[in-house]
Parts: sequence; structure tokens; C-alpha cells
Amino acid sequence: MTAVSRENAPPKRASRVLVLAAWVYVLVTMFAWLGTLPLLEPDEGRNASVAAEMASSGAWLVPTYDGNPYLDKPAFYFRAVALAFDAFGRSEFSARLPSALAGLATLLLVFWFVRLHHGLRTAAVAIVVIQSTPMFFGLERVVIMDMQLALFVCASILTGFEAEYGQPTPRRGLFVTSAVCTGLATLVKGPVGFLVPGFVLVALALIERRKGALRRLFAPLHIALFFAVTLPWFVSLCLARPDFLYYGLVYESWQRFSTGLSHHRESWWFYAPILFVGGMGWSLLVPEGLFRAWRARAELFRADRLLVVWGITVSVFFSLSSSKLPAYVLTAFVAAGIGIARLIDAGWRDPQGAAAGIVRRGTGMLTLLLAIVFAVGLAGLLRPDAAAHLVARAVPDLQDLDLVHGVLLALTIGVGVLVAMGAFAWVRRRTDAAFLVHALALPILGWSVLPILRASLGERRTARSLATAIRELDADVDVVALAAWSSGLPFYLGRNVTLVTSDGVQTRSNYLVYTLARAQDWPATMVETNAFVDWLDARPRPVLLIAPTADRDRVEAQARRRGLEPIQLTSSWCGVVVPARGGR
Repeated sequence: MTAVSRENAPPKRASRVLVLAAWVYVLVTMFAWLGTLPLLEPDEGRNASVAAEMASSGAWLVPTYDGNPYLDKPAFYFRAVALAFDAFGRSEFSARLPSALAGLATLLLVFWFVRLHHGLRTAAVAIVVIQSTPMFFGLERVVIMDMQLALFVCASILTGFEAEYGQPTPRRGLFVTSAVCTGLATLVKGPVGFLVPGFVLVALALIERRKGALRRLFAPLHIALFFAVTLPWFVSLCLARPDFLYYGLVYESWQRFSTGLSHHRESWWFYAPILFVGGMGWSLLVPEGLFRAWRARAELFRADRLLVVWGITVSVFFSLSSSKLPAYVLTAFVAAGIGIARLIDAGWRDPQGAAAGIVRRGTGMLTLLLAIVFAVGLAGLLRPDAAAHLVARAVPDLQDLDLVHGVLLALTIGVGVLVAMGAFAWVRRRTDAAFLVHALALPILGWSVLPILRASLGERRTARSLATAIRELDADVDVVALAAWSSGLPFYLGRNVTLVTSDGVQTRSNYLVYTLARAQDWPATMVETNAFVDWLDARPRPVLLIAPTADRDRVEAQARRRGLEPIQLTSSWCGVVVPARGGR
């Protein structure tokens, strides 16, 4: 992570080959099998359902979920997914495409910034490092707004830095870009969109003690641009839904940060293991790299100091929050990835230097961990009965032993290759080979176990199989969920599902719970628990009552009352068809 001169720079042709290989790696790992897995519960199913309803209705200001206003998050991300549905049809691939494109745009931005300050080779290494971290790789492949938020937060920070520090004189055009991106980040996920880049750039300005930096950062024009981007949406939404002013600013934003309203309360050290595990093998380079950077802090470039300030600010800010989720610190992985790329490039330039030693030791630790995985995989191949028993205990839904054997074989071969490469890098002191071990670890491990994920997620973590069973049963029946909710069921069915509930908490929508507690008349897709029996007796159409298998007694009680037989829809859901009034 120390600054290096550009002496002994690699030949331009070699750098261009590396750049081409890096972008091929990014595109393959980013888009391959993007739509293979079904939408996972609860976030992917819910977000895809909101976007699908937006695509159908064309109403972009007030998103709806199962026909009810859904203002837990701004509409910007849902509109992006809705546009993907319009362009490519409704599928898992098109639902995840906006996140993948946001990840690609983030890496393009990183490549631009790193190339300006550290050269072409470091830029190529940086995008591979970031792309091969589980946190970045995972969030670009799910239907969630965190990757889109990361894009605009990174754009705000990097263009804001470049505007103030990139040239001898500040550049207004980049300040304008930073302000607009801050506004777009706010449209994606609310106040965190301006708080994170604001804190990072302010902290850097205070550390650098650059005269007039804060005044230029918060110039009236930049503040006006921010409000020009955000206020039309905010004012229009408040006019359409007057309760949003209090809900959005106080109930959801402030109370979420200060009291853990969303029930994601965690300890102050929550992000320490997240940052370590989310970086996979690269994390093994960070502690010693930070120590070396601190010792050589006088030699660091200003762009390097930005990375340190950025990572610390994001980690501290969200650690102070009462509500914590792993994805909140996504942009810290971008900053860390650029720093790791600096370290690797320094080791590449000087194979006998301190940076090369850090990379070698970190790769040695990763190789030992991979060797353990290899030994476990080999033991499973030699003792297939024991392996099948362990897999059955870990994944009860998986009964295909041939699939388990195939996955173990692919995993063992892939990890064996990585172990051999790691040993070669250690013995020959090859930074390039060490870089490949780290870069290939995630795709080899991830794609080896993909068949098991595809086979085991069908019912427990997705609504796809439940929707298939319902359509096969009766495509025209009204679906009613008894005090339980499958968030992606409206998406896969293509229509609303009625929920029997006392407070709406099963939907995991804070806004819906908030409005139901204050509503005199409940929405059409909600039935209050105490009024359910009368409501059901008056239905003019057939109704399919569903509940998780663990709550089968709810279904059986309604079946006994009407002399009907319950049915098992999937291993996780059961139900009973109640004929229309007068149809018994």
C-alpha cells in the first residue's frame, strides 16, 4: 500500500494484455449464470415483486407491493428493475441485471480513477481484486439496491476527490458530477446516500488541511444541484403520501440509525468479521499491509490516504448505527480493493521488497486453508457414504447423491489446482502466481457448489416451486396466506396474494406495518385475523388457503370446519382449497 515510482513500469503491451484479461474475468464472473438461481426470500422476491408491479402499472412515484404502497425504499432502484423487465421480460436474469450493470459501472469508475493515479496495470489488478471479493461478487448478483447505491456513493467520492485534489486547481465540472451523484445515491436509498460521501470527503479535507476545500465542496451551486436532483421526488411523494414526511425522515431514517427499529441490532464489532470474511483471501493481506502503510505514511500519495480515510469512515459510521446489515459496508471493500491492488503492484515491481513479502505470506496462509478444503473434498470422495450423510444433515432437501459426488469431484480438482499454484507462488516468490490464486479462488469455489445451491434452494428460500404448485393446482383460485408470507410469491404468480394478519409484520415492510397501525380501513389484500372467518364465508370465488408446513394446524383447522382435505403443495407449504360460497 506504499507509494511507488513509475520507474521499471511494465511494457505497454503487457499492461494492455493484462487489462484485456482483467475485463474478460470481470464480465465472465459478473454475468455467467446470473439468472440460474431462483429469487431468494425475502429481499429478492420482494424487490422483484415491487418492480414487476411498477412495470405493469407504470406508476414510478409510489411503488406498490402486493397492491399496497411500499415506501420502505425510494422508487429509483425499482424503476431500474422495471425497465429491465420491459426490455427483457420478467425473469431472474432481468431482475438481477440492474445490480450487475451497477457493479460493472462501479468497476469502470474504479479503473478510471486508479489509472489516473497509479497506472494501467494497477487499475487492471484493482478491478479483479474488487470483483473477486465475496461481498462485491454476491451483491452484484442479487435483486437489491446496495450495488446501485455503491455506484453513486463511489462516484460521488472519487469525482469529489478528483475535483479538489486531482489537478493543481480545483475543477468545477467534477464537483458538479459529485453533487449530482450524491443526489442519485440519495434517490436510491435515502439519507445514507449523502451522509457517507459527505463524511468521507469532509474527513479527508480536515486531514489534508487544504485551504478552502470545505468551502468548495459545499459551494451553493453544489448544494442547489443536490436538491435539484432529490427535491422533485421528495416533494411529489410527500404530496401523494402526506404520511411519508414523518415516516421517511423520523420513523425510518433516524430511528433506524439510533434505535435499531428494523430489528437488525448487532454488537459494535459486528463489521469486523464481515470485513474479513467478505474479502476472502485478500483479507489476509490487509493487516500487515495496513501496518506497512502506517510506517510509510509520509510516502503515501494523497489518493492512498483517501482509501484509508474512506474505509475507516464507512466502518465507524455504520458501527455506530444501531441497525446493521453486512451490505452497508460494501463501499469499504472498494476502497480496500484499490489499496490491495497497490500492494500487489508494488510486489510485482520489486519481487524482493516488503510488499512482495506481504503478498507471499498472505498467499501462503490462503494456500494452507485451501489445502484443508482439498483434504476434506478428497476424504469425501474416498468415503462417499460419510460425505452423503454429512450433506444430508446440512442440506435436508438434497437427496441426489450423484450430484453431491460430482460437486465434490469438481471442488477437489479445482481446489487442488489452486493449492498447486499457491505452492508454486510461495517457492518461486512469484507475485503474479499469488495474484492468480486469490483471483481464481472465488469463482472456483462458487461455481463448484452452484449445482448444490440450485438443487437445495428450490423450496426453503424461494417462492418459485410454491408458485408452480399453485398454478398446477388451479390457475384461477385466489391465494390467501395464513399469518405467513412468501415475499416472491406475487412475482412468480403474476398477481396479488391476500394475507391474513393482525399487524402486517409478516411482509417485513416497515411502512406497511406503520400504516396498518394507523389505518381505519385495511387494504384489499389484507384481512385482519379477527375478521377472517366471516370474510372467508362471504367469498364469491374459490380460495386456496396456504401456510408453512410447520403451521399446518392453521390449514387443518379451516379444513375440518368445512369438511375438506388439506394438501401438501411443497415440502415447506401446505394448503386447502375452499370452494366459493354456495359451491360446497
